[in-house]
Amino acid sequence: MPEALLLSFGMPVVLGLLASVFIEQSVQPRPKWLWQRDAGSISVHFGLWLAVFAIEFLQFRRPWMSTAIVSVIYVVMVLINHAKYQALREPFLYQDFDYFVDALKHPRLYLPFFGVWKIIGCVSALILVLWLSVQLEDALTVRYAVSQVWLTFAVVVLVSIMLLWAGNSSLAKGKVASFNAKEDIVEFGLLGSIWRYGQAERKPPVNLGGLSSLPLDSTGQHSHVIVVQSESFFDPRHDYSQIKPQVLQHFDRVCAQSEQHGRLAVDAWGANTVRTEFSFLTGIKTQAVGVDQFNPYRRLINEKTPSVVRLMKQRGYRTVCIHPYPASFYRRDRVFPLLGFDEFIDIQSFDPATKEGQYVSDAAVTDKVVEILAEAELKTEALFIFVITMENHGPLHLEALTIEAQQQWLAQKIPADCEDLSVYLKHLANADQMINRLTNTLTAIERPGILVWYGDHVPIMAKVYDVLGLPDGLTDYFIWSSKTTKRVTSGTKVKTHCVSYLAQSLISLID
Repeated sequence: MPEALLLSFGMPVVLGLLASVFIEQSVQPRPKWLWQRDAGSISVHFGLWLAVFAIEFLQFRRPWMSTAIVSVIYVVMVLINHAKYQALREPFLYQDFDYFVDALKHPRLYLPFFGVWKIIGCVSALILVLWLSVQLEDALTVRYAVSQVWLTFAVVVLVSIMLLWAGNSSLAKGKVASFNAKEDIVEFGLLGSIWRYGQAERKPPVNLGGLSSLPLDSTGQHSHVIVVQSESFFDPRHDYSQIKPQVLQHFDRVCAQSEQHGRLAVDAWGANTVRTEFSFLTGIKTQAVGVDQFNPYRRLINEKTPSVVRLMKQRGYRTVCIHPYPASFYRRDRVFPLLGFDEFIDIQSFDPATKEGQYVSDAAVTDKVVEILAEAELKTEALFIFVITMENHGPLHLEALTIEAQQQWLAQKIPADCEDLSVYLKHLANADQMINRLTNTLTAIERPGILVWYGDHVPIMAKVYDVLGLPDGLTDYFIWSSKTTKRVTSGTKVKTHCVSYLAQSLISLID
């Protein structure tokens, strides 16, 4: 092979690899420098970079162009990581590649957090790289013999394969991933942690037998049971004194009448509802399922998965899920029948005019619950309804409120960068009204009723947290029954529990 050809390949590859080392230092949380990591992580980093370089060269035959494109792709990954970390306090993971397709299907849920200008900048950078490369660089197959070019390319591919094989072998013997995403990205780097999590998913999932806090079987039924997983619900009055206490007046009343209430330690911040949801529906702590904790619905759910829903079916309940969003999101249309749901009522059953802000209102969802309860009373059948609300889902900054509306639930003025809090409180007050209507409805009908209410995670309000302080990440819950009016004294200590405990408590209460 001519030395010039080797140089044509070698120079852009070496510079691109060096650039990737420095680009990665913009990741949050910042990883160790490449040379401070184990040999496996170093090999994987270089091997993955060369693999993507090879793919780009296969398309364009231009090594400088291929290097530039790989660098742009890597910068975009770093920017996505930054946006995710700012919003969700979690770095980019292997499992997040699923969401690229979801971002195209549901752009409102994702793209606003990345930022319009970042999107424009990334697309513009890629177009500029392509144009400049075509103008300034000829394809190597024009300048050199085709056989020599492809032979050199084959060497690059072989080196990439050898590095990935060596890296994988080294990782198998070295330090294992903790599946604490922040710790792993610091230890192994962005590409190294993505590779490790991907490799972990190639292994069989954890056996769920014995992990659930739920009983194996259950018989008998009496009360209607409604469980509301309220979008982004938590009590911000714990953290911000500027908020009027009346914003959650019905929540306060119901907590005082509840069988139990308190705070929940959830494994999500700002999004990733599926983690909290899985833990409640199965009674399994998400940390117990290893790499699958980041999205348990990817491969864990089958007909044998422990399930609150299946236990309710054994009791003779009709099991219904109400979620005013497409049933296919998070694969719920395939997962929920496996968990035991008889019916899934999704966004197709709601009038678009019932939106409050960006999503179907809590009031419209309450109407649907009341309607189904009325039908069940006529049929004298017991219902288990699992409700997943959407109204308070971000991005909150897409909504604009009048000055009067901004101040409605505030006892004190807040800084200008904290408008998201006002939007959040508006929807939080609507959730509070939902609590009032559901408890009143369950009190009025003949069959007794149980209402379980909890938040899936705290909302995304990065600017609010920067200015007013970071909450502890706990959400709030209660378990209320229309059969009791138990009062909690003001001196009662409110305990913090995990979501799986909440599922266990519900089954125990029904028993």
